[in-house]
Amino acid sequence: MASSGPETRFIASIHRLLSPSFHWEKMANPYRGGTADCWYSGNKADLWIEWKFIEVPKRDDTIVNLGLSALQVDWLNSRWSEGRNIWVITGSKEGGVVFTDGRWNLPIRAKGFRTQIHNKAMIAKRIIDHVEHHQ
Repeated sequence: MASSGPETRFIASIHRLLSPSFHWEKMANPYRGGTADCWYSGNKADLWIEWKFIEVPKRDDTIVNLGLSALQVDWLNSRWSEGRNIWVITGSKEGGVVFTDGRWNLPIRAKGFRTQIHNKAMIAKRIIDHVEHHQ
């Protein structure tokens, strides 16, 4: 059984807000590093999410380290360049930030991170809206 660290608890707290009929799968792959954590499937789209959990730096101008490994960045960028729906959601004690459209590659300062934080219900809603109502 996986450890119940802050990242695992953060993910579970958002998954509890999804309907029991909502389809998602954990994508642990012991043979290939970097694969996104979860795949979500809906009527209109699918979505791959890499989940992270960090402590946001106290100083506003400090660059936030999202905690992505080189293998993860390679996998995310490769799938994104293929046109796949790829997100990185970085959780914190205050909530989480959703990085789309390759924005996980751009530096973000702590102040900017804090201004983009969503609560867990909003993150769950964004996931559902994306896979069920994607244009």
